Amino acid sequence: MAHGEGKHKLADKYEEELYIIIEQPRENIPVFRLKGVESGTQKTLHMNHIFPVKAREDVDRESIHEVIEQAGIS
Repeated sequence: MAHGEGKHKLADKYEEELYIIIEQPRENIPVFRLKGVESGTQKTLHMNHIFPVKAREDVDRESIHEVIEQAGIS
């Protein structure tokens, strides 16, 4: 069975950069603002598009702490 054109692989669903949740704009809607640990890029995603990641050895923990402090997350 052949697939049509387009993206079909799991790799298409993941990014290399890690993001942390910095805000949930409205409590009654499962949408979250995220910020990239390395780039600082912000994006807004529904919870169905957010995947938890276990601790990785290659992640700069200092960068994570900086993002958390900038976002005012305790």
